[in-house]
Amino acid sequence: MSESRPVVLSKSRVLAGHLCPKRLYLQVHAPELAAAPDMTRRYRFEQGHEVGRVAQRAFPGGVAASTGRDRLDDALARTAALVRDPAVPAIFEATFRHDDVLARVDVLARVDGARWRLVEVKSTTGVKAHHPIDVAIQRHVVEGCGVAVDGTDLMHLNSDYVYPGGEPDARALFARRDIGEEVGALGGVIPALCAELRRMLAGAGPPDVPTGRQCKKPWVCDFFDHCNRPDVSPRFVPGLAGAVLGPELPEALMRLAYPLYSMDFETLGPPIPRFPGMRPYQAIPFQWSVDVVRRPGATPEHREFLALHEADPRRAFLQSLAEAVGDDGPIVVYSHYESTKLAELAAALPDLASIAEGIRARLWDFLPVMRRHVAHPAFGGSFSLKKVLPALAPDLGYEDLEISDGSLAGIFWERLVREKPMSKEAVRLEEALRAYCRRDTEGLLTIVRALAR
Repeated sequence: MSESRPVVLSKSRVLAGHLCPKRLYLQVHAPELAAAPDMTRRYRFEQGHEVGRVAQRAFPGGVAASTGRDRLDDALARTAALVRDPAVPAIFEATFRHDDVLARVDVLARVDGARWRLVEVKSTTGVKAHHPIDVAIQRHVVEGCGVAVDGTDLMHLNSDYVYPGGEPDARALFARRDIGEEVGALGGVIPALCAELRRMLAGAGPPDVPTGRQCKKPWVCDFFDHCNRPDVSPRFVPGLAGAVLGPELPEALMRLAYPLYSMDFETLGPPIPRFPGMRPYQAIPFQWSVDVVRRPGATPEHREFLALHEADPRRAFLQSLAEAVGDDGPIVVYSHYESTKLAELAAALPDLASIAEGIRARLWDFLPVMRRHVAHPAFGGSFSLKKVLPALAPDLGYEDLEISDGSLAGIFWERLVREKPMSKEAVRLEEALRAYCRRDTEGLLTIVRALAR
């Protein structure tokens, strides 16, 4: 009987095995157990690809080793030909295979003659703990193919970059750090790591790895749900009747007066800044929701804003918000997030700074009050509004909504503004966004009023 061919270990697989060998075993032998990529994860991948494309502009004359339609053998052959061509200053997505380990290098920049610098592009704003071993795996494969690597750089987004408008300057948008020392220290580890992972993969079952930090860091594992089984303890009956209220809660709520507002913002923080004056990942506020009760016992009134076009929404966002909240009355929020975004708006729009600061001065953060004075078994140890609201006001949960969290709201808005106005898809996206943001303020106001009785 002939010996079976070893499993091809890609760079991402070796990294996965380094972080958690059980993750790699399941990737190879039980991929059906992985969660299907959700919309948020797919969006992050898309954004990562966009960052990579922009980073290539920092290497004029660079040539792609793959067109995206190439078979592996074609990409390997094209890479080898580009390496031999002295006229090529840089290769994008250079593809190498050594000892049955496959690696694609973001940028292979020629230093001179046959010497190259390996540049890994990341959409982060700094070097993370797992980046050096990521690059060390690539260097091991590239050098194993006979290519002389003169050094290794990590190219990441520059958090100090302020977008001036027009096409972003890739050399300013990105920062490059020489991580050769960290990568060099790991060089001898990679062959032993690959050998150990192959032995593990040849086993009859996955290794016994306790769940822990690696399940969510540096990213949520595809097998998180498989390994982290949900709590099967008896369910607690939700509602205010099941809550434990601290004796000092009434005093904490004494500041509240009428008119009483609740407010929520939705934002999108793209890695590549969209509008002049913005930095990488700086949030674009595109939607707000406000509910107000004018006097005790009155029916809440609802106001809202949603940007429907790709133009910078910040000025319209703030001006419409100021009109909705008037000049007096506390504005209940849940966390300091809205305060932070208002401060950013004040800095970005100096002529409206006094308006933004005036609203900011009226904010009343309900989250610290909940942490100190309210407990409920259905919170599950979390004080996220997504846990608190269904527990205290079961009719105002999120299960009936298409959008269930803020990151998804940002993705929906991104799609909405790129759709044709009034198309069926645009109408669906708009309705989903309005329903989600309104649920936050409606629920928040309901809980505050109920606890204040």
